[in-house]
Amino acid sequence: MEPKAKNRIPWQQIGSVAAVAFLGLGMAAAVARGATDAAQQPVSAKKMAERHATVIHVKPDVGTLDTGRRGPQGQVISAPCGSCHKQHSTPPYARKAEDLKEFHAGFRFKHGNIACGACHDLQDRDQLRLADDRRISMSSVIDLCSQCHGPQARDYAHGAHGGMNGYWDLRRGDRVRNVCVDCHNPHVPAYPQFAPVQRPRDRFLEAEAAAGGHHE
Repeated sequence: MEPKAKNRIPWQQIGSVAAVAFLGLGMAAAVARGATDAAQQPVSAKKMAERHATVIHVKPDVGTLDTGRRGPQGQVISAPCGSCHKQHSTPPYARKAEDLKEFHAGFRFKHGNIACGACHDLQDRDQLRLADDRRISMSSVIDLCSQCHGPQARDYAHGAHGGMNGYWDLRRGDRVRNVCVDCHNPHVPAYPQFAPVQRPRDRFLEAEAAAGGHHE
């Protein structure tokens, strides 16, 4: 009968210790990998909104009349439409540009077959009127235009219509978007056609002309 060896570690115990060690290393690696993946994943829209925002730019003079005067810093001094219209707000109201005989005479309008009251609140000229008869401020003009110009409103919502500045990635900074009247005259919204200011240069034709040649 062989004597028992002192301090001998059973193989089962060695295997258990190794298994626990590998398990611990695996968990640590998983935690580290998870932290890296989380850092690389895009921030949710909610988190983006908490950090940066999309700002809708509205011109400060929208819905006002330029008085022709300038402030100390050169800023435009404008007057709200209601400052005059409240004194001339009795019916009958002008419906078309051709009806304007005293104020805004010669006003140009080319925006479909609609009357002034289709967009303007005739009782309060500092507000706009939606098709469901709700009143909105001049700064909310995009809500008014979207009623009829659906495709443009859809493209605007996806960033394909209307200019913007700032960042596409809101994690990096704010985004500033224009409204309809930043680019379009609301009363004559179509861009006018015009000829190029200067025709493209053709250096070969210019060289022939300088040499007295003729080009068919």
